[in-house]
Amino acid sequence: METGRIIGGIIALLAGVLIFIMALQFTLVLGSQPVMWIINLSVAILAIIGGILGIMTNKLGGKIALIAGLLAIICEVIATTDPSNLAAYFNQLSFIGDYIFIPWITVEGVLMAIGGIIIFTSTE
Repeated sequence: METGRIIGGIIALLAGVLIFIMALQFTLVLGSQPVMWIINLSVAILAIIGGILGIMTNKLGGKIALIAGLLAIICEVIATTDPSNLAAYFNQLSFIGDYIFIPWITVEGVLMAIGGIIIFTSTE
């Protein structure tokens, strides 16, 4: 159904925009490590592209949004479980995480993955 792809696209797009806002805010206002900024920005751009393609009823958007969500979740798990200093590079920024805290994952990563799954599994 077209409706499922549109809803999934909106969910993935919203999550991507929230991470994009946090990446810009964290970099421009607070300053951050370049590697962390590049990882967060690439995840946000992938989610935005996946969401837009999902809204345009394209299954490729679901795959892209799902990859972005899984990448965000994997990076956050690495950042929270690795005791070395290199783990800080994988830290994922979260806009909603300031209000709803879930250990080891970000809410935006879960939203991207859910949006990607909805887009990808929606029928014609």
